[in-house]
Amino acid sequence: MKSYHRKHYCVQQAALIFAVVMGLLGTQPSFAQATGTPSADNEGRLSTKAQLYVRKFVFDGMSLARLKKRPENNPTQKCFDENKYREFSQSRDGDAKKALSRVYRENREALKYACRENIRKAHTHHTECDDKKPSINKIIQTRIDNHRIAILDINRQMTAEEIQDTKNKITRCYIENKYINSGAMIPDQEIKNDGIIVIRIIEGWLAQVKVENENDLHLSSRYVNRRLKFTGDEQGHLNMNDLQGRMQIMQQNPLFKQVIGKIAPGDELGEGILKVTVKETKPLHLGFRFNNYRHPSVGAYRGALELSYRNPLGLGDALSANVGLTEGLNDYSLNYSVPFPQYLTNYDTTLSLGFNKSDSDVVTEPFNKLGVQSDSETLSVSLRQPLYKSYPPSDDRDNPNPYQEFAVALTLEKRKNTTFLEDKPFSFSRGALNGETEYAVIRLSPEYVRRTPHNVIAFYNTFSFGTDALSPTIDKNIIDNRFVTWLGQFQWFGRVSQLEKFNQTGQFNWLKQSWLGSHLWESRLLFRTNIQLADEQLFSLEKFPIGGHASVRGYRESQMIRDNGLTASLEWLMPIGHLPFGSLSEPGEGKIELIPFIDYGRGWNNDDSTPVPKDISSVGLGLRWLPTKNTHVQVYWAKALRNIDNPENQEHDLQDEGLHFEINFRPKL
Repeated sequence: MKSYHRKHYCVQQAALIFAVVMGLLGTQPSFAQATGTPSADNEGRLSTKAQLYVRKFVFDGMSLARLKKRPENNPTQKCFDENKYREFSQSRDGDAKKALSRVYRENREALKYACRENIRKAHTHHTECDDKKPSINKIIQTRIDNHRIAILDINRQMTAEEIQDTKNKITRCYIENKYINSGAMIPDQEIKNDGIIVIRIIEGWLAQVKVENENDLHLSSRYVNRRLKFTGDEQGHLNMNDLQGRMQIMQQNPLFKQVIGKIAPGDELGEGILKVTVKETKPLHLGFRFNNYRHPSVGAYRGALELSYRNPLGLGDALSANVGLTEGLNDYSLNYSVPFPQYLTNYDTTLSLGFNKSDSDVVTEPFNKLGVQSDSETLSVSLRQPLYKSYPPSDDRDNPNPYQEFAVALTLEKRKNTTFLEDKPFSFSRGALNGETEYAVIRLSPEYVRRTPHNVIAFYNTFSFGTDALSPTIDKNIIDNRFVTWLGQFQWFGRVSQLEKFNQTGQFNWLKQSWLGSHLWESRLLFRTNIQLADEQLFSLEKFPIGGHASVRGYRESQMIRDNGLTASLEWLMPIGHLPFGSLSEPGEGKIELIPFIDYGRGWNNDDSTPVPKDISSVGLGLRWLPTKNTHVQVYWAKALRNIDNPENQEHDLQDEGLHFEINFRPKL
């Protein structure tokens, strides 16, 4: 969570820079200076008219869909609602004429006038025209298709000051809704007897994203550009809320340590340039683990080396490799992921390739003399597509809006398992053919994450479908490889201090003032649950394990393996003090947490041979020490609430005493 707050602070720095820029642009100098300078000696010019009859305002370049969008900070307000139209068209004697309509069905004469005066020069749809009917019709159709003309009926006498006030209200509406380089201007024009006044709408856009320190980055500047540059017509309008949201989403990317941006004006009126300074995280990460998280039959104590390198090709890609060793088990994994190039997709589609392999020998008595071995490997290719990402900025720094992401992944795996007895292939599990099981599976994985500084909610689903593809090797007379399973995983992590929003009357102040109460106030809760449902009997690699550090503590790892299963766990993480590790700990590090917990698990098979017990549970206490931000040590002890009879000649292990531990160290590189 520390890293999250650090990232959030960086985002707030960027937001502060944007706020300063917004304040500067809020004075609207560009639109004030671009209203045109009418000739004083021409009685037909607008500025020389003390009062004139106005039948209609023609708004040229306005995107109605954008203006009618409800601002996020005030969902009850519309930018151009009926009250604002009434305010524009209200006469001194109280008569109000209001009408905002598109030009599709009427006002062709207004279009001809706008075309004749050559004022329709919006940057996205610049069209030359003349008085010839074919050209006018073409322009009308172009404008209708792109919703760039709007009409406001007035039908009353107005002074030049009132007309200018109408223009200023339009600009103010844009600015208030974070369109900082958008607004209205009244171009130099001749007022004819038809009472039509054209107001040109400049809807500013983001023309360029410029990475200031591009030469210092290993990452390609295109990677940054495609995540900040607005595309399309409506989406192209520069809105500070949209831009800050994009930057905050970028800040969640582990490639970035800090992202700071500022808006600068471009060469054209309404053109904006985003200048970005990016600080990358260190690309190389090294980690060491030592724990007792493996089944005692292959050696419970495992040492692991983890290596990851982010952005090796400058494409936002990632490469990782892991090696783990126990007394009887060697496991390896290699994974590579890369975002699709921009010319193929703009939606963060990621391609991942993976390889996992493990070789194990049974090392516990009395089976260690039988030469029992198992070799497994998995090849995978996956596509992950975020469908929704949102991190809107908040006006309240102490109460930021949540980061939300919904994504779907599609994975194809080829899995193979071979078992041996006395160095000869031997089938220990159902469906194996001469000790070998090989099959393919397709997995569809929707996932949702919602994160704030106070809580995190994550929901992962995996739908697995066995298939006949890739020449499976199984005994179909015993088990069918065309299985269907659903694995659902839910996690909730929350701080007790989030109750502060309910403390407006001070009813929780007593809890915060005492030593014990202050520690309870800073405590956190973690709830997680996993469930798997299958339509028929499964291969051993697809079954649901129950027992051990990740499910039900107090029992051996994978104490029960079933076709279907459910596990649930609730933890209370309470800070009880600090124990720095000498000079290696920075100020504030060395936190110690006490973690009471309760675990439960239940499993069953899809035939009549489900062994007993079907469910297990435990309660216990954990202790976690974080001497540095790169090191943590944790020990859990659990009391099993249901006894399981183990063979008398089975070797004893710490897991039988309900003890699970891990030491994790990531050195600074």
